[in-house]
Amino acid sequence: MKSRRPHNPLIPNADFPRDGLPEILRSKYKLRILWDLQHGSSRFGEIRSRLSTGGGNPKEVAPRVLSHELKSLVELRLIHRKACQVVPPRVEYRLTALGRSLLAVITKIVEWGKRHPSPSHIAGKASLLRPASSPAK
Repeated sequence: MKSRRPHNPLIPNADFPRDGLPEILRSKYKLRILWDLQHGSSRFGEIRSRLSTGGGNPKEVAPRVLSHELKSLVELRLIHRKACQVVPPRVEYRLTALGRSLLAVITKIVEWGKRHPSPSHIAGKASLLRPASSPAK
């Protein structure tokens, strides 16, 4: 027998969507890219540099991965890609109006994350508070 979900009259189809926001949330970098672009346009190298230094992750973002994430955000119409016809070539990315509208949602996610830190984050802080063990003799 199939279980029946409660009907919500405010939501015509209560099935969770597969595209849109879930697509963005599945990504490792998309939310961080959108958050980074809130202060204005940035070039590929600038975005890559800030992603590599932010979030406590010292590893660099592979150019291929970042390129894929940026192309996906352009296809979702959340960012605009502007190629400048100069030598050497220059490409800038900026938020679209649709992308800016998502900043309020990202702000709520950031606030939630600050209120509910991950267990590994808590464990890391706890290990800093433990007294150092005495060296073995």
